[in-house]
Amino acid sequence: MPGFLNSLPFRSTLVSPRLRRWVYQALAGSTPDDGQSFEYFATAPGAACEVFRARCREVGINDTKPWKDAKVLISLSFDIDSAWSIETGTMAKTGEMLSSLSMPATFFVVGDDYKHDHGLYRAMREMGHEIGLHGLHHNYRDPFLSSEVISTRLDRLSDFIETHGIQGYRSPCYLKSHQLMEALVGRFAYDSSFRSAAKSVWTSDGVEGIGLCVPFAYRGLHCLPCTGPDDLEIRDVVEGRDGIVNTLFRSALSTADKAGVHTQVLHLERHSGSGDVVSILKEMTDRLSCEVDFRFVTCAEAVREARQLGLLLGDSAP
Repeated sequence: MPGFLNSLPFRSTLVSPRLRRWVYQALAGSTPDDGQSFEYFATAPGAACEVFRARCREVGINDTKPWKDAKVLISLSFDIDSAWSIETGTMAKTGEMLSSLSMPATFFVVGDDYKHDHGLYRAMREMGHEIGLHGLHHNYRDPFLSSEVISTRLDRLSDFIETHGIQGYRSPCYLKSHQLMEALVGRFAYDSSFRSAAKSVWTSDGVEGIGLCVPFAYRGLHCLPCTGPDDLEIRDVVEGRDGIVNTLFRSALSTADKAGVHTQVLHLERHSGSGDVVSILKEMTDRLSCEVDFRFVTCAEAVREARQLGLLLGDSAP
């Protein structure tokens, strides 16, 4: 079964969410409920937004502008699925260009699939960027292994994780299970494998998506949901580049209206080059600056700020 899981004849993001959930459920099997229901977050976005605003008021913070400096938080992240962007210098060039624009970002690299450029990772961190872990391998199998096996494999990467100050984890294709979440607790400061409610993604609770666009705590783990449109979808917008910029802009503005953290996931392999993706992001943020005040933060900084302000929903939610 694990081998079959890793050779599904489709990309999970390109099939019906309902079919996707059925396939994952059939392959992963059932997982015992430990009493912490995921349904708390699987609500309509509006309802989840009200829960967050209530928490803001509870801790004495403006519920429309809760973040420091009353600015919307934007967290850019890149999933480095393969060695391509490292070997071609695209990741380095992207990091330099983003740094020159004061846009810190998080780059999630795969643990065991390709040769790492440790000098590049150090340079990226010196520029203000963050290095995260994008799974042990980029496959569909690992999230459904036992907690013990996942833990053992993560422990093999402990030196790598420590060397590059890795705080965050994002599962390939956003796949997750109880046992994966359990293995991440105590090893990472946060996980960023959840999608917003508009992006139906199966979890081992059988619930698709979440209604939150802010960091939250789940099963003892701090989580940062991905709120932006998947770049596979934005590349297919029929209007071309202008459509892509507009899609990103509307998504960021929608998150800002909910006083959330806009976490955009991108893949350098799916763009013509770093100049392309950075110029698209700059055009989007230039438009956004006419609507709201915002600042860029890494994924770790977004989670840390929510924790410091007492805004993490979840295990201790009101």
